[in-house]
Amino acid sequence: MLLTITLTGSKIIFLCGILILLKPVDVSKFGVIYAGAKNVGPSGVTIVIIRKDLIGNARDVTPVMLDYKIHDENSSLYNTPPCFGIYRVFRCPVEKSVRSLMNVPFTLEKSELEAEFIKEAAKEKMVQLKGIDQWEVWGVYLQCDAFGWS
Repeated sequence: MLLTITLTGSKIIFLCGILILLKPVDVSKFGVIYAGAKNVGPSGVTIVIIRKDLIGNARDVTPVMLDYKIHDENSSLYNTPPCFGIYRVFRCPVEKSVRSLMNVPFTLEKSELEAEFIKEAAKEKMVQLKGIDQWEVWGVYLQCDAFGWS
């Protein structure tokens, strides 16, 4: 999908899907770039790039998730991204029948990469991923929460 909405001679909105990952886009030409596509990442992943001067003008009826001022104030960490993709990409040490949908422990195929993974995740403001198994079943593992409270 590719759509450009022009207002008063200026391109304000650029709607695109996977195209945003296929070729360079001059983001300075648009007020808002909205890209959601099944090929961008797990279901529900959407890329939104919005010009600073357009943030903070939400109407009272605007849903919180579409008020980009909230996302900006929270460094894009207001919403927890979909976590089901993690189950497919990493190994889960918990038996399938007792897995939680809210707390997702996982390990990397190569445990020697865990320190680097944690360091790189911290650069992206993904913190407190290292868990310690208090029952000594799995040892040290990584964990993320599917709710936005952690």
